[in-house]
Amino acid sequence: MLSCRNGAATIRGQLDALAGQAWDRPWEVVVSDNGSTDDSVAIVEEYRDRLPNLRIVDASAKIGLPHSRNAGAAAAQGRAIVFCDDDDEVAEGWLAAMGGALREDEVVAGRLEHDRLNDAWTTTVRGSPQTSGLCKWGFVSYFPYAFGCTIGITRRMHDSVGGFDENLVPSGEDLDYCWRLQLAGKRIHFVPAATTHYRLRHGLGEIYRQARNYGIGNVLVYEKHRQLAMRPASRPLATGLRKWAGLVKLFALARTRSRLGLAMWHLGLRVGMLQGSLNRRVLLL
Repeated sequence: MLSCRNGAATIRGQLDALAGQAWDRPWEVVVSDNGSTDDSVAIVEEYRDRLPNLRIVDASAKIGLPHSRNAGAAAAQGRAIVFCDDDDEVAEGWLAAMGGALREDEVVAGRLEHDRLNDAWTTTVRGSPQTSGLCKWGFVSYFPYAFGCTIGITRRMHDSVGGFDENLVPSGEDLDYCWRLQLAGKRIHFVPAATTHYRLRHGLGEIYRQARNYGIGNVLVYEKHRQLAMRPASRPLATGLRKWAGLVKLFALARTRSRLGLAMWHLGLRVGMLQGSLNRRVLLL
């Protein structure tokens, strides 16, 4: 299931990658278009000959990845769903690895590769998460999680937890989805053979905006899961003030593009968490 919103600049790479997949069982590509205003849908139409089981779903009723993924999942016809995004590229053998894993487990997650689609300095900013296992949330010790664009799941399990929470916009839906699955007793099986080439943000403004969105999402999922099973953050005010003070040092040392990108990332994260905390009246700075 391929989520798309204004992905004309990158979606051909993902569609080419999907067209190159092979598996010994029937499969389809469902493109869930989340209200694109560029040429994304027209580009997808060009691939009907190369992806014969290709369908396009109108997911414009509500903007955001959670709705896009839920709409695509609802339209999918198979017993299992594998999620991917319009700005990444799945590697050779990805489909077979995910499909094989879903024969044994109900929830799986593939590996992220960070070098192929990115300049070297951007990986200094973001690091290389989910290359050797699931990710850990950096604020409170809790369940591990996987990036949404790497998750595979049976329809039964997706439906049993109610899909992605469409209130978690602009981010945090994948953390919440993974955590609710584990609260329901399901383990997420990591599949290193199922690789996705992950595209990072390359402009300083883009880096800042994505980090700000992540910061808001962190507060949203913290608020939600504090009502479920998550323990409170330890000394959030003192920790937040220390992180804000650390920004001064980050910007003082920002003499290279990678250092400046790192400072912008942490600034965006802190601004987003402050904004989320004020809006939700939740203290996570």
